[in-house]
This record gives sequence, C-alpha cells and structure tokens, in this order.
Amino acid sequence: MADKLSKDVMQHCQSTLTEKEAARIAAVSKTCYHAWATLAMVDFNDQDHGDYIAEVATRMVTRYEAENLKLDSFRLWSAEIDRGLAKNLIERALKLGASEIAIYVGDDAHGKFNLPTTVLGSEHIRSLCAQGCIISLDQIKCFSLKTLHLAKVCVVGDLFNDFILKCNELVEVALCHTENLTGSVDLDDSWESVIGQSKVQSLELIGIDRGDNMVLHA
Repeated sequence: MADKLSKDVMQHCQSTLTEKEAARIAAVSKTCYHAWATLAMVDFNDQDHGDYIAEVATRMVTRYEAENLKLDSFRLWSAEIDRGLAKNLIERALKLGASEIAIYVGDDAHGKFNLPTTVLGSEHIRSLCAQGCIISLDQIKCFSLKTLHLAKVCVVGDLFNDFILKCNELVEVALCHTENLTGSVDLDDSWESVIGQSKVQSLELIGIDRGDNMVLHA
C-alpha cells in the first residue's frame, strides 16, 4: 500500500512524525526508505540521538552532500555537541539550501555559542529560531526572513534598527529575554509606529528592557 504513494506524499507524512517514528516507517519498504533517506528536513537533538548526535549529524549531512540532496529545514538542538562541529554543520546545511534554521548549542566554559555569521548572511533563509547564543549583526543579508524567534540570546549591534526593521518580509517576531551587548534595547513610540506600518502580523516581546511585556497580533 505504501509503495503506491508518491514520494512527495510519503515525505509529507513522514515530516509529521518524530525521527524515530519516521525511521521505523522507513523499514516497511524500499520506497519508504528512499523517501525517508531523502527527506528535506533534518532534526538533530540530544533526546533522539544522545551521545551519538555528533556521529549521526556528521554522517547524514555528509551523505546529503555526496548525493547532492537539498535541505529545506535544519534543526540542531544540543547542550553537548562540540561547538566547532556545530558551526561546521550549520554552514554546510546552509550550502545545501536550508532556509529554515533552528539552533541551540549549550554553554561551555567560554560562555554562549556564537551563531555563525553565515546564517544572517544567507539571502535564502526564511525562518530562524535561536536560543542561548550570541548573534553578531555585522553581515546581514537575510532580508527575505519571514519568521524570527530568539530566546535568551545576546546580540552585538542594534537588534531593532539594524536587523528587524531592515528585514521587510518579516511577519512573525518573538523575542524572549534577549539582550543587546552594545547597549539597552530601546523600544520607543517611533519604533512601534514603524512596526505598525510593516508586514509584521505577530509580535511578542518578553523581558525586553521595558516595564511590560508586549504581545501584538494583526
């Protein structure tokens, strides 16, 4: 029965499952396996991969490169993975075409993980979710970004004027306890007016240097 489904339909079904569930389904037939093995969404996390996350992530990304496969979505969520490897995997995922990026790399003795500048320097990225890292706004080219979720992030640069307000395609922004390392995050009335004229339809600001949290929906 599964062999009668198209690859696209099968991959859509697999994308709604956890990685372990999708892997079990892949064992049903060669068609299911091929669909799973070429899925354009990858998720590497401590819960599913544990101590083998580095090995699994490296092997899979290398296979995608070798077989010239495309990635749409790349998620790396690990408190334990080596930072150098994490940076390498993120940059390789971007070269494979990933436009949806979700990143959490745990703190170490040197503090928070520095998000590679190639992420915000990517012109094709559409969605960014980042937690517990440092983001530098030196090389911003992600002007097609539509969704931005940041939590417990430290930003080097003017988060609002040099980043958010310049990404004209943004429709959803969520910032939770995000700090600006070069000064306070200034949310004055003029900034809110500009946001009101933008394409942003959903805005959530939690713990962003103001007395009250803000939740706005168009």
